[in-house]
Amino acid sequence: MEVTAEEGGITTVACPECHTDITVSLPRDAEILSLTVAPEERPDHGANGASRPRDIEIPCSCGEQVTVFFDW
Repeated sequence: MEVTAEEGGITTVACPECHTDITVSLPRDAEILSLTVAPEERPDHGANGASRPRDIEIPCSCGEQVTVFFDW
């Protein structure tokens, strides 16, 4: 996973499929946990200590739906 900001706000991530940059707006104190194009394989981030895991779907310019999992 490639991320250009350490915590929340306006953040750029790379699509896990095509590696195109995607801009994501997250709460200021959010920490990105993982990215996927297969959200049905939802990881259990709570087991890794995430206190409030959330997700948001962002379309990639190549047509992929990227799910960003974050803790906030």
